Amino acid sequence: MTTQASPGNGTVTPQMKVETTRERLQQTRRLSFRRWFGAQYYDIRVLLLETRISLIGLLVLLISGTLYLRFGYDGPDKPHSLLESFFETMRMLVVEHGLNFPDDPLGQFLFLIIPLFGLIFVVQSVLDFGRRLLDKTERLIDWQVALASTHSNHVVVCGLGRVSYRVMLQLLDSGYEVVVVEQDWQSEFVADTLALKVPVIKGDARNPRTLQQAGVVRASGVIAGVNNDLLNIEIGLAARRLRPDIRVVLRIFSDKMDERLEQSRFGPNSAFSSSALAAPTLAAAAVCQGINYALPLGDDVVGLAEVDVVAGSKLENLVWRIEEEFQVQVFGYMARNGSWNLNPTAITGLFPGDRILVMGTLPRLSVVWRHGRLLSKMWERMGKVAPAQITQEYNRVIVCGLGRVGYRVVQALHRMKQRPEIVVICNDEGSSDFIHELEELGIKLVKGSATDEDVLQAAGIHKAYSVAAVTSDNLVNLQIGLTARQLRPDIHVVLRVFSDVLAEQLESMFGINTAFSTSALAAPTLSAAAVLSDNSYAITAGDQLLATATVRVQAGDQFEGQRIRVVRESFGIVVVMIQRYGERSLAPSSEQILQAGDELMVLADIKIIARLREHGATAGRTVIARSRRSPQTTTLTKEGNSFTTTESKMEKRGREVGTQPLIPYGESEV
Repeated sequence: MTTQASPGNGTVTPQMKVETTRERLQQTRRLSFRRWFGAQYYDIRVLLLETRISLIGLLVLLISGTLYLRFGYDGPDKPHSLLESFFETMRMLVVEHGLNFPDDPLGQFLFLIIPLFGLIFVVQSVLDFGRRLLDKTERLIDWQVALASTHSNHVVVCGLGRVSYRVMLQLLDSGYEVVVVEQDWQSEFVADTLALKVPVIKGDARNPRTLQQAGVVRASGVIAGVNNDLLNIEIGLAARRLRPDIRVVLRIFSDKMDERLEQSRFGPNSAFSSSALAAPTLAAAAVCQGINYALPLGDDVVGLAEVDVVAGSKLENLVWRIEEEFQVQVFGYMARNGSWNLNPTAITGLFPGDRILVMGTLPRLSVVWRHGRLLSKMWERMGKVAPAQITQEYNRVIVCGLGRVGYRVVQALHRMKQRPEIVVICNDEGSSDFIHELEELGIKLVKGSATDEDVLQAAGIHKAYSVAAVTSDNLVNLQIGLTARQLRPDIHVVLRVFSDVLAEQLESMFGINTAFSTSALAAPTLSAAAVLSDNSYAITAGDQLLATATVRVQAGDQFEGQRIRVVRESFGIVVVMIQRYGERSLAPSSEQILQAGDELMVLADIKIIARLREHGATAGRTVIARSRRSPQTTTLTKEGNSFTTTESKMEKRGREVGTQPLIPYGESEV
């Protein structure tokens, strides 16, 4: 798998590449002739329906005049055929005929009304019809409906805020068609969306007529991405009323609401919170540098990081040697020319200027990151090596802001097996419910503004490893980062930002992988859930959308006896975790041999996961979060695929005959 990316001076993290993605899509997306013709056909039918009264009136006048001139007119210049009669009637419409005025009442009546009403009907029907048909700018909203009528098996995205806009870009970049529903056409993202040749239907997504215009009955899924739980539920219910079997994805904040919705008619993995999806990565980035994504597996975390290959470092090597040296998996890299390879072989050589995509436990990734960065200038001046993760000396994480995201980040930090000391700085942003819950957990709270040096001092910044500024204000987060660096130039800073341009600029100011957007981190999962049933978590790598699934290896299948490296290179499947008779190995060694009875949590391109799901693979959430659900797990056999929800015979046989021990790559840490 090789994809193209725009090379740059800094690391192009998933949350920083929206501008690049949009520019690439604008250059490549074109309105096909088939779609243009189909939209024109739909538009003509709509216009004919709208102008039908005037057109019918004009047609009645033409027919009446033609018949009268052929069969009722007795003048010396009487037409000799129906065609000539029709022509003279057309001339009567513009008072250009040369016929004598008739003597009979019917003829006199027709000679008077045909020019009078004919001009009215021509102006109102023919001219107006043609103008509206050719000038789409005047009927831009109607033209969007016509374009949407040509879509099928697409995804309907309701709402066009930051999260939904990123979801739309993610789907387009992964090869899926999208129709957007947005009530406010003054939204900052509408113009960009139209420029991408994506239909934008103006209207309330709760209205069945609006959803019908968006083609819900032909769509593969609906994403309700408005920043309001109740509105999203109403949109989901409206979509299900029109088409009961459609896949619905809801953006929901409340955990309890999430559970109840998924236990109801919407089904498992249908409701997601962008803050909950982003929190594990923000929390992991706060305790370990270089993190791009974090996959939460209960109390454990597996991280993914992009690391630059520096001349003279141990990363300037073959893939298998890097994996052996650092005990990580290298499952992709971006070459110096900007092309991504998401399936490198063991003997692929990496050179200075390349950027590798590695997966491992947080301590392992921190070591890789340190070799990729060598010594930071600040720590080099002090003659020390910059700590890439929490240490005994610096074991505190200061979380600034207690809104939805801040609360989730604190929760994620507190769930870590070896959790750091957590201090939260909050003011009026934090709700009383959040504050009460944190107090019950024994987490220290400091009231005040984190932009104030005295408040940061009171929070113990002198002992802190990192400061996570996760308020809902870009400027405040930037001020917090600057203040923290003024007090402690060596401190690690994690910033929540909304603007992609600002995020890229902050990278150069504070270092790579320090600025994150919750919408960017949540968009892959929401996108994957709309096209893949029961999806729990997804990320992006290059321009590919990677999703998770749980697979059980059975005796005789194509995975049994294979090394993880072979599975990755042959099938494009990355093994994130192995569970073998109750023992778990996180980010296992590429040399680990799979055996019957192993339960794997895998990461692969969404199309590969879809093929696995056809054979019964389940959502990775059963492993990732130790969910309340107990869905079935895939068992792959030579003859076919079967399902099991209990301990398999191979597990029992394995206990009797003994098994190969797991290679201890992924210890539970941080």
